[in-house]
Amino acid sequence: MEPDLGRAMQIRKHVRANGLISRVDVLEAAAAVQNGQAKLSASGSSSRIGDQGAEVALLDLLEMLAARPAEVIKMDIEGSEYAILGDRRFEAVCPRVLILEWHKTPEHPDGYDWCCLKLQELGYRVVSESGKCPWAGNIIAEKGAPAAPRDIGHGAREFGLAGDSL
Repeated sequence: MEPDLGRAMQIRKHVRANGLISRVDVLEAAAAVQNGQAKLSASGSSSRIGDQGAEVALLDLLEMLAARPAEVIKMDIEGSEYAILGDRRFEAVCPRVLILEWHKTPEHPDGYDWCCLKLQELGYRVVSESGKCPWAGNIIAEKGAPAAPRDIGHGAREFGLAGDSL
């Protein structure tokens, strides 16, 4: 899902170039917990759903995953991760591996801690974290047995994946 038309076109170009058309769907919409419409403001490499900007479709990600499960999900949705992870339906459709970019928001000034606790409640363990700064960072989480963390430099830790590696 990519609500920005220009970025969606870039993704489609890369999907074609890598021969993944039969395996990847690119939907021009924002991930949400209910279908609808919203305003998308885009600036540089960042975008946000808010009160101004272009009108975009909102698609209920959890409804879509219930109909078509995914093994791996990469979630970079500029603060909307809280609504998705906090929705009780997520537990029924959650993937084996979740690649999550968390964001500090006024509603969630403790973004990293909130996401880690919620993932733990959902049965995940953090296998890698990187790019952590005061306002955002990345977490890779997997359902499975715990592993001992190891430092991989640049402030990142890797925890090892059970089974296949990413």
